[in-house]
Amino acid sequence: MLKFIILVLVLILTPPLVSISIADGFTYGHDNKDIDVSITDPQLKSGERAKEFIFYIRFKNGSAVKKFDMDHPFDVRVTDEFNNTYHPFKIQSNTERDVVSLYPSEEMLISCSFQAPVAGAKKITIRVSDGLEKIMRNIHLETKDIKNWTKETAIEITADDLEIIYPKEKKVFAPGDTIYLLVGFSERAGRPRNLHVVLPDYVLSDEQAAGQYELKIPPDSDEGNMEIVVMAEWGSPPESRVISKTLFLEIKG
Repeated sequence: MLKFIILVLVLILTPPLVSISIADGFTYGHDNKDIDVSITDPQLKSGERAKEFIFYIRFKNGSAVKKFDMDHPFDVRVTDEFNNTYHPFKIQSNTERDVVSLYPSEEMLISCSFQAPVAGAKKITIRVSDGLEKIMRNIHLETKDIKNWTKETAIEITADDLEIIYPKEKKVFAPGDTIYLLVGFSERAGRPRNLHVVLPDYVLSDEQAAGQYELKIPPDSDEGNMEIVVMAEWGSPPESRVISKTLFLEIKG
């Protein structure tokens, strides 16, 4: 009987274990289920950097009795269904303190400005976390719900959004040399969905559009001009936009 009483006391006095799990929209690491995270007023707006994707992140403490602490600065990432990553122009909260405390029923806003999504994007994911990832959420929205979103107001991809940085035109190489090809993309357009490098004897395809490649010139190549075509694709069919640039190199034995 005495052993039974001791066992009951141990079960009562032992604190519950905190389970850690990561899932879409799930907050982990702390009991912060009372914190509501939402996106408000998403819109496209013309600014200094062409079209900008602007929105606010709203944190609200729904508890009547608990204070919740978040670590500054906040991390915000924006992607679409094509794995395009959009870079931030500005992520600004109303405090520079290392720890932000939300008391019961309090809320705060973070204003964000990012590159505009490509015209073919239909689904946007916004990942929000505080500095130590005490809170982390994936928030999904459709581009049709973004104010001012139309194919016309989405960024228009042009030839200026693709650049062959290196090598330069007419640079001389010898048969058997390795060409280090460096391709760049404009900040406003971001990384394309796909990229192809077309050479005389083969085609290199890169779904990650890394932009850095080592190309081998065949040892038996004839002297003369060598043509390399770089093709970048933004968006998805039937609304994709393909831009190509051609580079001419000179082969000399």
